[in-house]
Amino acid sequence: MLVSVRYWEDGRTLEYARGYARQGVVWSDLRLFTRGQLMQLIHSGARVAIGRVANLEGDFIVTGRVKLAAEAGKEELLAIDSVRSDHDDLGLPLF
Repeated sequence: MLVSVRYWEDGRTLEYARGYARQGVVWSDLRLFTRGQLMQLIHSGARVAIGRVANLEGDFIVTGRVKLAAEAGKEELLAIDSVRSDHDDLGLPLF
């Protein structure tokens, strides 16, 4: 569950995302994920979602799912469900 992001200076490529990882029946502490780690998770079949922390401890409000978007001959991009873009765009607040 990703909750905020940081982009490189160009504003187009994800540098880090902050979020929580599912560990059995509980969630991890807040941690950093690199762009490469997120792409590897998605390639391996893991579900990666975006959202925000709910009022109840350990609960989240899911607002979308992260997917890889690619056009022929171009680099894969990180995007959420229905957003089309020419750069990484997860629609999350910056940190």
